[in-house]
Amino acid sequence: MTSMMIVYAVLCFISVSVAKEFNLDFTEKGKSFTEKILIDKGNDLMEVDVPAHVGVMESKYLFDYKMRLSVLKHPGLKKCYVQDLPDDEPTIEEMEAGLENTNYVFPTDKYMVQTRNLLPIEEIEPSTLSTSIRDFCGAFQILKVIESDEEGMEKLALEEGRALINGIYKRGHMSSKIVRVCEKRDTEAELKKCMGYPDMLEINCKTLSSKCCIWEAKCKRKPELDFNWGCEYKHAWSDIHCCEWKCLKK
Repeated sequence: MTSMMIVYAVLCFISVSVAKEFNLDFTEKGKSFTEKILIDKGNDLMEVDVPAHVGVMESKYLFDYKMRLSVLKHPGLKKCYVQDLPDDEPTIEEMEAGLENTNYVFPTDKYMVQTRNLLPIEEIEPSTLSTSIRDFCGAFQILKVIESDEEGMEKLALEEGRALINGIYKRGHMSSKIVRVCEKRDTEAELKKCMGYPDMLEINCKTLSSKCCIWEAKCKRKPELDFNWGCEYKHAWSDIHCCEWKCLKK
């Protein structure tokens, strides 16, 4: 019994010790800030905590490599935005190698800037997600997002609006979990006004004012040669969009 307890204690210790914390220092407009990164290899998770800095809100990111999902937790909007893990997101090993290669200081002289335009398309049932994601998001509403340009967003929103007009006509009320619309306009009233006149439905997609970003350093690792290569340093913005429907019929 004693030996079994010792083995169990060792296994527990190994499981807990997998999670490691790192700091990535960065400079924005002459001021210094620190991004905190938690890597949990045992559970295939990486969490990134980006502090508020120079007009940019605090944000948190979770990368669940088992579910292949990326999650942006936006405290300002009190929402979690979930998308399929982009192909260019760093793996845990690449992020570790990148941090080591930069000596935990983001290089300000050689990096690229990326903007991801994200459009919420539907609410996600929390039970379909991992425990890690549910715990990470807490009480925040969880929304699925897709990455798209403005033209693509407007096309999606227009198709959805016309489908909803048809649904209102058949059922007498709007039946959809779609959350593409901004929250200032009476969506159902606008759609009802265009019943029978779907071509008079107008779409206006825009960026929400609260922007978030993440600083990433990733490198390929060559352990057998004891060096890193193919390094990329990226300042990635996440712009959350919403779309409004307006009926032009008088």
